[in-house]
Amino acid sequence: MTSTSTAPLRAVAPPPGHYVQVSQMMMPQVPTVLAQAPLAEVVELLVSHARRRVVVVDADRRVVGIITDGDLIKRVNESERSGIVQLLTRRLPLGQSDKVHLSQHTAAEVMTSPVITVRPDTSLLEALRLLLSHHIKRLPVVDAEGRLVGLVGRGGVLQILNRELEG
Repeated sequence: MTSTSTAPLRAVAPPPGHYVQVSQMMMPQVPTVLAQAPLAEVVELLVSHARRRVVVVDADRRVVGIITDGDLIKRVNESERSGIVQLLTRRLPLGQSDKVHLSQHTAAEVMTSPVITVRPDTSLLEALRLLLSHHIKRLPVVDAEGRLVGLVGRGGVLQILNRELEG
Protein backbone atom coordinates (compact mmCIF):
# COMPACT_ATOMS: atom_id res chain seq x y z
CA MET A 1 0.00 0.00 0.00
CA THR A 2 1.36 3.39 -0.91
CA SER A 3 0.75 6.58 0.96
CA THR A 4 0.70 10.04 -0.43
CA SER A 5 1.51 13.17 1.46
CA THR A 6 -0.92 16.03 1.42
CA ALA A 7 1.56 18.55 2.81
CA PRO A 8 2.11 21.46 0.44
CA LEU A 9 5.47 21.64 -1.28
CA ARG A 10 7.58 24.61 -0.27
CA ALA A 11 9.86 26.28 -2.74
CA VAL A 12 13.48 26.03 -1.74
CA ALA A 13 15.25 29.36 -2.10
CA PRO A 14 18.51 29.25 -3.98
CA PRO A 15 21.62 29.90 -1.89
CA PRO A 16 22.96 33.48 -1.64
CA GLY A 17 24.96 34.46 -4.69
CA HIS A 18 23.18 32.03 -6.97
CA TYR A 19 21.59 34.73 -9.12
CA VAL A 20 24.26 37.40 -8.72
CA GLN A 21 26.79 37.32 -11.54
CA VAL A 22 30.42 38.37 -11.55
CA SER A 23 29.62 41.13 -14.08
CA GLN A 24 27.48 42.86 -11.46
CA MET A 25 30.37 43.47 -9.10
CA MET A 26 33.66 43.09 -11.00
CA MET A 27 36.23 45.87 -11.14
CA PRO A 28 36.53 46.93 -14.80
CA GLN A 29 39.78 48.90 -14.37
CA VAL A 30 42.63 46.39 -14.17
CA PRO A 31 46.36 47.14 -14.39
CA THR A 32 47.81 45.23 -17.35
CA VAL A 33 51.15 44.70 -19.06
CA LEU A 34 52.36 42.75 -22.05
CA ALA A 35 54.51 39.67 -21.40
CA GLN A 36 57.64 41.45 -22.65
CA ALA A 37 57.14 44.45 -20.33
CA PRO A 38 60.17 45.20 -18.17
CA LEU A 39 59.85 44.23 -14.53
CA ALA A 40 60.24 47.89 -13.55
CA GLU A 41 56.88 48.60 -15.20
CA VAL A 42 55.28 45.69 -13.31
CA VAL A 43 56.65 46.92 -9.98
CA GLU A 44 55.39 50.46 -10.64
CA LEU A 45 51.89 49.10 -11.32
CA LEU A 46 51.96 46.87 -8.24
CA VAL A 47 53.04 49.76 -6.05
CA SER A 48 50.46 52.16 -7.45
CA HIS A 49 47.39 49.88 -7.26
CA ALA A 50 45.85 48.76 -3.98
CA ARG A 51 44.89 45.35 -5.36
CA ARG A 52 48.55 44.40 -5.85
CA ARG A 53 47.81 42.45 -9.04
CA VAL A 54 48.90 43.00 -12.62
CA VAL A 55 47.31 40.95 -15.36
CA VAL A 56 49.59 39.99 -18.25
CA VAL A 57 47.82 40.16 -21.60
CA ASP A 58 48.72 39.68 -25.26
CA ALA A 59 48.22 42.30 -27.97
CA ASP A 60 44.49 41.37 -28.17
CA ARG A 61 44.01 41.69 -24.35
CA ARG A 62 43.79 37.91 -23.93
CA VAL A 63 44.94 36.89 -20.46
CA VAL A 64 48.25 35.02 -20.51
CA GLY A 65 49.38 35.45 -16.91
CA ILE A 66 48.97 37.25 -13.61
CA ILE A 67 51.55 38.74 -11.29
CA THR A 68 51.05 39.35 -7.58
CA ASP A 69 53.49 41.01 -5.22
CA GLY A 70 54.10 37.52 -3.79
CA ASP A 71 54.92 36.12 -7.26
CA LEU A 72 57.42 38.88 -7.77
CA ILE A 73 59.17 38.24 -4.46
CA LYS A 74 59.27 34.46 -4.98
CA ARG A 75 60.61 34.55 -8.52
CA VAL A 76 63.46 37.05 -8.40
CA ASN A 77 66.94 36.24 -7.18
CA GLU A 78 68.03 36.88 -3.60
CA SER A 79 69.92 40.09 -4.36
CA GLU A 80 66.86 41.63 -6.06
CA ARG A 81 64.36 40.43 -3.48
CA SER A 82 65.23 42.86 -0.68
CA GLY A 83 65.09 45.84 -3.03
CA ILE A 84 61.71 44.80 -4.39
CA VAL A 85 60.33 44.24 -0.88
CA GLN A 86 61.45 47.76 0.06
CA LEU A 87 59.80 49.22 -3.04
CA LEU A 88 56.54 47.38 -2.33
CA THR A 89 56.42 48.40 1.32
CA ARG A 90 57.44 52.03 0.70
CA ARG A 91 54.95 52.51 -2.13
CA LEU A 92 57.32 55.08 -3.57
CA PRO A 93 58.09 55.58 -7.24
CA LEU A 94 61.04 53.65 -8.56
CA GLY A 95 64.34 55.49 -8.64
CA GLN A 96 66.38 55.51 -11.82
CA SER A 97 68.87 52.95 -10.43
CA ASP A 98 65.99 50.59 -9.55
CA LYS A 99 64.65 50.84 -13.10
CA VAL A 100 68.00 49.94 -14.60
CA HIS A 101 68.34 46.89 -12.35
CA LEU A 102 64.80 45.64 -12.96
CA SER A 103 64.88 46.23 -16.70
CA GLN A 104 66.89 43.03 -17.07
CA HIS A 105 63.72 41.01 -16.38
CA THR A 106 60.29 40.81 -18.02
CA ALA A 107 56.74 40.17 -16.84
CA ALA A 108 56.83 36.74 -18.52
CA GLU A 109 59.64 35.66 -16.18
CA VAL A 110 57.62 36.19 -13.00
CA MET A 111 53.98 35.70 -14.04
CA THR A 112 51.81 32.80 -12.99
CA SER A 113 50.43 30.95 -15.99
CA PRO A 114 48.00 29.49 -16.88
CA VAL A 115 45.51 31.74 -15.10
CA ILE A 116 42.20 30.68 -13.63
CA THR A 117 39.56 33.00 -15.06
CA VAL A 118 35.81 33.43 -14.97
CA ARG A 119 33.27 34.78 -17.44
CA PRO A 120 31.01 37.76 -16.67
CA ASP A 121 27.98 35.45 -16.35
CA THR A 122 29.65 33.24 -13.71
CA SER A 123 27.68 33.18 -10.45
CA LEU A 124 29.28 34.59 -7.32
CA LEU A 125 29.01 31.16 -5.71
CA GLU A 126 31.05 29.60 -8.51
CA ALA A 127 33.60 32.42 -8.37
CA LEU A 128 33.95 31.93 -4.61
CA ARG A 129 34.35 28.18 -5.07
CA LEU A 130 37.22 28.78 -7.52
CA LEU A 131 38.87 31.38 -5.31
CA LEU A 132 38.78 29.12 -2.27
CA SER A 133 39.67 25.85 -3.97
CA HIS A 134 42.71 27.39 -5.70
CA HIS A 135 43.74 29.51 -2.68
CA ILE A 136 43.74 32.77 -4.63
CA LYS A 137 42.39 36.24 -3.92
CA ARG A 138 41.45 37.56 -7.36
CA LEU A 139 40.18 36.18 -10.66
CA PRO A 140 40.46 37.89 -14.03
CA VAL A 141 37.10 38.13 -15.80
CA VAL A 142 37.28 37.37 -19.52
CA ASP A 143 34.85 37.47 -22.44
CA ALA A 144 34.12 34.54 -24.75
CA GLU A 145 37.40 35.14 -26.63
CA GLY A 146 39.48 35.22 -23.44
CA ARG A 147 39.93 39.02 -23.47
CA LEU A 148 40.20 40.74 -20.12
CA VAL A 149 37.10 42.70 -19.08
CA GLY A 150 37.56 42.96 -15.31
CA LEU A 151 38.76 41.50 -12.04
CA VAL A 152 36.79 39.97 -9.18
CA GLY A 153 38.15 39.59 -5.68
CA ARG A 154 37.38 37.28 -2.81
CA GLY A 155 36.69 40.17 -0.42
CA GLY A 156 34.11 41.72 -2.73
CA VAL A 157 32.39 38.40 -3.33
CA LEU A 158 32.17 37.72 0.40
CA GLN A 159 30.75 41.21 1.06
CA ILE A 160 27.97 40.70 -1.50
CA LEU A 161 27.15 37.23 -0.17
CA ASN A 162 27.10 38.57 3.40
CA ARG A 163 24.65 41.33 2.38
CA GLU A 164 22.39 38.73 0.77
CA LEU A 165 22.45 36.60 3.90
CA GLU A 166 21.57 39.59 6.09
CA GLY A 167 18.88 40.90 3.72
